[in-house]
Amino acid sequence: MLTSDDLLVIGAAIVRAVRRIITHSENMEGLYSNRNKSYYSNGSSRALREERGMNLSFVRGTTKPHSIAWARQALSMGVGYCDEVSGVATYLGSMLNPPEEPVYISTIYFPGHVFCLIHQSQYLHRLWQGAGLVAKDLKDLSQNKELKNAIIVDPWIYKATKLSNYRKHIEHAESYGVGGCYSGGINSYAYSEELRGNKALTPEERKILREFDKAYQDEVKKLSDHQSSFAKGKSFLSVKRGLADELTRREQLKDLKLFIERMASKSSSWYSGWGHSDTKGERYKELIECIEVAIKQYMNVNDAGLIDIFNKALQLALIVRGKSAPKTLSNGNLQMTKTAKGLLDPGVVTKNTYKFERIPAMRLDHIRSIQFRSYLTDREKYIELVQYIRERGVCPELCNLYSSEGKSASYKAVTDLVNRSQEEHSLEFYD
Repeated sequence: MLTSDDLLVIGAAIVRAVRRIITHSENMEGLYSNRNKSYYSNGSSRALREERGMNLSFVRGTTKPHSIAWARQALSMGVGYCDEVSGVATYLGSMLNPPEEPVYISTIYFPGHVFCLIHQSQYLHRLWQGAGLVAKDLKDLSQNKELKNAIIVDPWIYKATKLSNYRKHIEHAESYGVGGCYSGGINSYAYSEELRGNKALTPEERKILREFDKAYQDEVKKLSDHQSSFAKGKSFLSVKRGLADELTRREQLKDLKLFIERMASKSSSWYSGWGHSDTKGERYKELIECIEVAIKQYMNVNDAGLIDIFNKALQLALIVRGKSAPKTLSNGNLQMTKTAKGLLDPGVVTKNTYKFERIPAMRLDHIRSIQFRSYLTDREKYIELVQYIRERGVCPELCNLYSSEGKSASYKAVTDLVNRSQEEHSLEFYD
């Protein structure tokens, strides 16, 4: 039999991996004191799940196939109720390489809360694949001889704990203001998996496995070094701070999308007509869709990613369509594009700052200052704008704004950026 520490390493890593993908629980009321909860929903959990594309046509947890389907949806959509994060934890368990001895992870529940148990009882694993009473309470469960080394795996409160130490687990729940959910009889959720190394198929599954591997190695080191942070879980305050950061980033993503939409709207409508190529417009659409994925699926894009998207949008604005470069090209005879001129419109670069401008490299103050220099002609303002964008390292050669090779390189740079946010590459792009 494996030791409880061996299983706790696995349990702690599962909790961390699940919470890297599904960062917050919208039904954890204490997180939202003095905060607008509309980040997660528009008044009801059903509206939230419909917004995220969750299929509500089946009853979750009634059978193993339903539980697996629900866990996959929760993993894909980033939903965070206790039953969903527990379902994802159990599903993740099925993908883990088998230890030297059989290990199982089972989903069980109180009347008011769903959690998981890692254990080595084949008898209980089989029994818990059906519905039924498991124990009168946690104390009763901890006294089951089949569960001497069992681990409570509870992603809802960011914690894995030895079952024998269940009182400490309840104390942790109380620090989140949800201790009352941990009372009453415990029943089987009819979903139990053996750790047997099922192949991950989707980018989301491969991403959560990657997060588990990193967390597992970290927890192993903490255990071997006797660190006090081993399997410590996350405090309520640290989770609340993380939520504040996530809300800030979400607002920055929304504002960046709005800014690019406004910029793209200034492009010449002629190229979007029938029979015309609108490569520039298509690249703007790709950038907008890249941001929409992060917004809809509650994914994070780090500062470097936001800056890259921002710079690519500025680079596209300067591209000249349908014109040949003058023999001697300079700022003075550079063709003014409608998209770039739109940046000098207060309806695009507004008087009020966008939220993404909290990132210093994305400030638009210089463009605002150009807008309000009434002593400059439109061309002089445009020259200043081009110089500002070029100083950012975007399109340093003016000839690249006209030449097929230069424009193709700019368009390809956008496509390459967007490709990094899709399929397998999204494992790295979205933090």
